Amino acid sequence: MDTFANDIAILELATYVVYTYNIRPICILWDPLWKQYIDGIPVLSGPVWGKPENEDESNGLRVLDIRRQPPEMCVSGLSTIFTNQFCAGNSESNLCNVECSSPLGAVIPYKNTYRYVQIGIATTNQKCNTPSVYTDVLFHIDFIIRVWRHYDNVQGVPNPSPKTTSQ
Repeated sequence: MDTFANDIAILELATYVVYTYNIRPICILWDPLWKQYIDGIPVLSGPVWGKPENEDESNGLRVLDIRRQPPEMCVSGLSTIFTNQFCAGNSESNLCNVECSSPLGAVIPYKNTYRYVQIGIATTNQKCNTPSVYTDVLFHIDFIIRVWRHYDNVQGVPNPSPKTTSQ
């Protein structure tokens, strides 16, 4: 049985992407110090293409709010959820099988603005209306940085640590 434990890929596009209303950039956090902050975000959001399970026609692109769930909510059918994965979704907000590989993210404060950052990648779920397993992108940041440095030959990593406030 495939566990989807390292369900992540990095692609280099042959051409530039033209941004549109439905095609937007997404940020990836480079600093693992963000992990505790990110893991504390209870509701994430993810784009979904296609029709909802109980509808006849597609409404195009939708954005769903997807609530994190305890790992045991996703273990039916899988032997375990690994430390590089997390569980999210419920009967109102999960992604269905056709949306595997979709990004899951959140808007976070970054420098003097807010950014939509990628937190997860839809990996698998047993069926619609159940929680889904997501690959934890920040868990794989060392791999992402190694690939980026190898192909771009760049040594700097432009990402500040999360802001801390003293009370």
